[in-house]
Amino acid sequence: MWGTMWYILLNSELSVYPKQKIKRRNCEVYIGKEIVCYEDEQELIGLVDYYLDNPEEREKIAKRGQKRAYKEHTLTHRMKE
Repeated sequence: MWGTMWYILLNSELSVYPKQKIKRRNCEVYIGKEIVCYEDEQELIGLVDYYLDNPEEREKIAKRGQKRAYKEHTLTHRMKE
């Protein structure tokens, strides 16, 4: 899951993940700024509908996520760990 999220962000796409998985990684700071999270299926459906209807906001979040991913989560960063 984790590698997939960064791959999506590096490609400037909106990442939508279950909130409990993000919390396990201590990455709550990303929520709403660089990724979008949901608690349950109903919330997921609502978020998908919302971001499909609001492409400008979706793109802003995706761009911020891409910026963070290039700054902190490239293959070069992984090899240094």
